[in-house]
Amino acid sequence: MSHGIKPVEYKVLILPDTIEEKAGTGIIVKAEITKKGDERMQTRGTLIDFSDMGFSDWKCDTPVRGSRVEYAMYAGQKIIGADGQAYRLMNDKDIAAILGEDL
Repeated sequence: MSHGIKPVEYKVLILPDTIEEKAGTGIIVKAEITKKGDERMQTRGTLIDFSDMGFSDWKCDTPVRGSRVEYAMYAGQKIIGADGQAYRLMNDKDIAAILGEDL
């Protein structure tokens, strides 16, 4: 746990995808946060960790650590880990879908 963050209660820790943009030449460049208006508009990421109570009241498929997920726009809060990486800490119910091969 190099990020140094342990979610509590019904919280989950997500590493948001990097916001990228393709230039006219097809080269992918990192977009300026101000260009997108708000980094909190990002809604996809990787589930890094969750509390012992996380997903305990779900009656359907639950994501596991490492799952790619879609979450509610503007959900949770930004938190910087010990590794210097920006994460999102949010409620488990803010996850709207499990993406890709995790199904």
